[in-house]
Amino acid sequence: MILQVVVGNFVSIVGATPDLVLIYLIWVVLRRGQLHAELVGFVLGLFLDVLSSGTPGAHALSYTIVGFLLGYFFNEDQIEQRLRNWPFLLFVFVGSVVNNLIYYFLFTQGTGINFIDYATMRGGLVTIYTTIVAVVPMFYQTRRPLY
Repeated sequence: MILQVVVGNFVSIVGATPDLVLIYLIWVVLRRGQLHAELVGFVLGLFLDVLSSGTPGAHALSYTIVGFLLGYFFNEDQIEQRLRNWPFLLFVFVGSVVNNLIYYFLFTQGTGINFIDYATMRGGLVTIYTTIVAVVPMFYQTRRPLY
C-alpha cells in the first residue's frame, strides 16, 4: 500500500500507474478465497483512501466488490496452477476492469468525463499497465518449489 502511494508516481507512464494493491488483492483471492479477499480489499482500500486524497471510501468499496466477485472463482485444488500461469494475469485484468468500471459509474458522475475518455485515458491504460506489472509476481511464484 505504501509502495503504491510512494512509488506509484515514479513509475507512472502517461499518467497511468500500476495498481499494486489490486495485484496483491488478486493474490489473496487466489490463495485464501472470497471472505479473506473481501476483508483484505476493504481494509487496504480504506488505508489507501486515507493515504491518498481521493474520494473517501472509493477504494474500499471497489476493492471489496472485486474481492467478492473474483472470490467466486476460488478453487482450493488449483491454487498453485492459477498463481503460476496465465490465469493469474487474467484475474488481474478482469479485476482491474471491474475496479475501473466501479470507479467510473460511482465516482465520476457529475464531473463531465464521458466513458470513452475515461476508458482510454485512465481505465484502459491502468488495466494494461497493471496486467503487465503482474507478470513479475507470477514469475516469482513460478520460481518457488511446489513442496
